[in-house]
Amino acid sequence: MKKINSIIGAIIVVVLFSSVSLLAKDNKHLCEKKKCNKEGRTLSQEMADRLNQIKNEFDSKLSEDDLNSLIKLRELVKSQKLAIKTNIFELRKSDLSKAEKKKRIKEVLELNNEKRDNVKTELKAILERNKENVDVLVLKLKDLRQSSVKKSKNRKLDQKRNIAKFILHDKFMATDYSFKDKFKNTQKLDIIVNKDVLTFSFADESNISTITLYDLNGNKISVLTNYNIKEGENSINLTKFNTNLEKGRYFLVIENNNNINTGKFIYLK
Repeated sequence: MKKINSIIGAIIVVVLFSSVSLLAKDNKHLCEKKKCNKEGRTLSQEMADRLNQIKNEFDSKLSEDDLNSLIKLRELVKSQKLAIKTNIFELRKSDLSKAEKKKRIKEVLELNNEKRDNVKTELKAILERNKENVDVLVLKLKDLRQSSVKKSKNRKLDQKRNIAKFILHDKFMATDYSFKDKFKNTQKLDIIVNKDVLTFSFADESNISTITLYDLNGNKISVLTNYNIKEGENSINLTKFNTNLEKGRYFLVIENNNNINTGKFIYLK
């Protein structure tokens, strides 16, 4: 029992001071290296499936109240993380001076500190009520880490970091490598988002354009064919794609006259 309590205590500390802090620290780290738009480590379909299986098994052993509370925490953390990334992304694209950008980014990260307290308190309570479940989770993620490290060429993954991020993660999705390779050398499309309206500038006019909406992992969401694109500024409402988008990052791909233009945008709903 002492061993279990020590494990729980360690995980709580990690979650409270590492997992939630990752929302700010990851962005700060990336921005310091001028890589705010670079995505995190990619996942194979096999790894994504295994992580989701472990997550579902963990969730299935929670009481209904604890599960509902955890789902709300995951949604909250996801929205906070997206808000931070969006604010930093917009600041870095702004015309502010380098010093002012750095100041504003620091303010964004500091404002997030206040939002962590509720997450810390609720998550701590859930973990303490489910010590045996967490102990099983630790062993499963440890085994998964050990097996994945043997096959991976990446750096060794930090077990505590993975556990912390795992608990508050809503769903793991595989990354489509072929999607990124396919559009790697295409023309860049700068997209401005205002609620449900995407605005972008286009160099050529075409009434036979194909516009495809993808999620961040390269999954095709919806396609518009024979769309009229004019030279200069264009706007398109996301409702035209006839799909209910969740908050997140997406790719817009426009193909016409043998040209491909791609742009990435963040949708806040």
